[in-house]
Amino acid sequence: PLGFTLVDGGYGKPWGEINDKDWPSTYQSPVYKNIFAAGIAFAPPGSISKPFVNKNGTNITSVAPRTGMASGITGKIVAYNILDMIQGKEPTHREALSGMPGACIASIDKSTWNGSAATIIMYPVAPNFRRYPEYGRDLNITSMEIGLAGAWMKRLLHTGFIYKMKGLPGWTMIPE
Repeated sequence: PLGFTLVDGGYGKPWGEINDKDWPSTYQSPVYKNIFAAGIAFAPPGSISKPFVNKNGTNITSVAPRTGMASGITGKIVAYNILDMIQGKEPTHREALSGMPGACIASIDKSTWNGSAATIIMYPVAPNFRRYPEYGRDLNITSMEIGLAGAWMKRLLHTGFIYKMKGLPGWTMIPE
């Protein structure tokens, strides 16, 4: 759908019937076993909230974020599964967005002295109403804060990721 790659998810269900088991976990194509799609490349099984149609008839549908932390985790799952296949095994590594934590820091102003950023932690990234029946998420973990500390966190993460990307000493200790 929409040019994204169909993987091991449960597709074709209406919004109210999509559950945690429908979210992909190996990110492997069911048709071409040597094709995987991580991060933004895979097609989500559907919306994470009830679709809405505005007064002009425009469909407004939200999907789970598949960039940033989610991309790093799904990319690692795919890499491990490809390694499994190279070693002659079936893919053994799994992590669905319906069981995966997500964190995001959205800059509001770029200054680390008087700027601000929204720090968002969501668990799980895709709602899991089977485990959390009321809201689909663990409200003891899911939170959002806005402030200067977020701007500093964003700067630290950017610096750390550039350090990791360059492969400098100790880069393997920096998480996704």
